[in-house]
Amino acid sequence: MPPRCLFPEEKDLPSGFNFRKNLITVPSCDVHNSEKSKDDEYLMWILSTTFQGNDFKTRNFVSKGMRAFNRQPDSFLNFMENLTQLNIKQPDGSLYESASFQVDLKRFDNCIKQIAVGLYFHHTKSKWVGNYGVITNVFVELTGANVEKVNQTIFDASKSVRESFAGYPAYGDNPEIFTYKYAFDQQNSHVIHMIFYEGVDISVLLGD
Repeated sequence: MPPRCLFPEEKDLPSGFNFRKNLITVPSCDVHNSEKSKDDEYLMWILSTTFQGNDFKTRNFVSKGMRAFNRQPDSFLNFMENLTQLNIKQPDGSLYESASFQVDLKRFDNCIKQIAVGLYFHHTKSKWVGNYGVITNVFVELTGANVEKVNQTIFDASKSVRESFAGYPAYGDNPEIFTYKYAFDQQNSHVIHMIFYEGVDISVLLGD
């Protein structure tokens, strides 16, 4: 936890880098692992195509991500519903050519939930079977009413969670790729704050 595919392979990194040391593992049946593999690919693709993140995220995308795309182009094109060219205005006024696509939020949230409940089990040795909610800073609404207000609300919520964890210890031996903090209480209400590639903030609320 999280999936190994999110961590760049040594062959795709400069000499001396190894981001697959001391990865967190939790028990799982073979059937569950097999069913989860496509979702792992989906999560890798979504996270690697975000604007946020460091150079190692970009390196994982152009190496591992593109190798996977070239093997199964149709599968990965299906990950990008309503793919549209997008020009983004830079602070200096220049335009940056990029693209946008519609994310399957239900699938994404389920991928993130699997990581969160795995981390919960890792620390508590008990399974989480309650409800959950996901807050992240990686997606924006591009159409619809009050998009600026909707996006600002999402960013503010993500920032608020991140700031509330400022004094908590961080876990994960490969912080350039993944690190997390958590707060578990006795009232069955828990929060796990995860950071991927030093810029992708995702928080999961576990509660009844």
